[in-house]
Amino acid sequence: DGVNVADPEAGSAWVFLDHNIIEEAKVMGVGLPAEYGNFTGVIFNLITKSGGNRFSGHFEADYQGKSGFFVTENNAAYIEDFPELTAPKQELMDFSAHLGGPIKKDKLWFYVGLQYYRDKSVPTGFPEALDYKQPHSFFKLTSQISPSTNMTASVQVDTYNGTNRAPFGFEHTQLSPDTTQTQKSPEVVGNFSLTSIISSKSFFDIKGAFFWGYYYLDPVNGMDIPAHYLEDQDKWIDNAYHFGYYDRSRFQVNASYTHYVEDFIAGDHDFKFGVEAERSFVRNRFGYTGPNYTYYYDYAQGEPYLAYQYEGYDLNTYYTRLEGFVQDSWQITPRLNVNLGLRLSQNWGTVKDVEGVVYNTFRLAPRVGFAFDIFGDKTTVLKAHYGQFTE
Repeated sequence: DGVNVADPEAGSAWVFLDHNIIEEAKVMGVGLPAEYGNFTGVIFNLITKSGGNRFSGHFEADYQGKSGFFVTENNAAYIEDFPELTAPKQELMDFSAHLGGPIKKDKLWFYVGLQYYRDKSVPTGFPEALDYKQPHSFFKLTSQISPSTNMTASVQVDTYNGTNRAPFGFEHTQLSPDTTQTQKSPEVVGNFSLTSIISSKSFFDIKGAFFWGYYYLDPVNGMDIPAHYLEDQDKWIDNAYHFGYYDRSRFQVNASYTHYVEDFIAGDHDFKFGVEAERSFVRNRFGYTGPNYTYYYDYAQGEPYLAYQYEGYDLNTYYTRLEGFVQDSWQITPRLNVNLGLRLSQNWGTVKDVEGVVYNTFRLAPRVGFAFDIFGDKTTVLKAHYGQFTE
């Protein structure tokens, strides 16, 4: 809904959601005007559904059993020649229900989405299933406060929990159940927007959002038992060799003002001005298990050959971003449109227990582009763009 819910550290997807709450998906890339920032490749914006003056709902159930899975059948002949292996199996269930409608007709509407998604897969050569459970809930209110003012607020609560996850860098054929990890990943996303039409040619828009979540990988046998890797069997025993704890949060506010002007300086202009503020938190903790943060490499007959020790790290950081932009979508003629813009970016980064600001950048990024209708019938358009982008 127009605010960033990506991982503040890597920029990758962090929030998991029920696909049935999506009303519209927009994919936009390099070449965008100055109002779009903090990216260097693609922006993927999802617009969520809202309630209306009529009650409407949706229920969906999908199930896939273990038997008849195509990979299992295709591997049957291969497995006969290698009886120590097992064919992969997959079981999936996805149940969701959605309802929207009026609380007060023409004034206040609601939309609710609930989903339970479970994915169980048994990798080849592993005796148990990777079992991931994902309950999702979404609640949204939309209000027409006045004929010229609209407000929306939503909250999403999700969980992504799994068992028998493989430690980093290894496959399940190298593991036993007591050398896997349990994953816990809850998250909460909140969103708010207010749009006010000031006049027939001007409107103001403000958006606010937050998300909080973590992604924890706990060794099945705890932190005190060291892991052993048996080189002659290509197998791990006793415990997972590492732990991992990853915390995230992001708070963001965007505000913009748009004004349309006709017959001004050789054409029509759609001016837009905006500011953005963000405060994000990232904490990463990683290390080896065992009393001394040590795992062992056993060369033959179970005898220790090498010991790898790593106490790990605890990276605890805050990130602050302030940005502003100004842009003009200028229609010079019915066949020629020019986009002019400038984006200002200021970023600060701090690390816990490290004095001062450790990361500080400032940038002015111009954006210039045009679109020309060559034949005047909108069948063939020539486009060009120059811009600077920061992520």
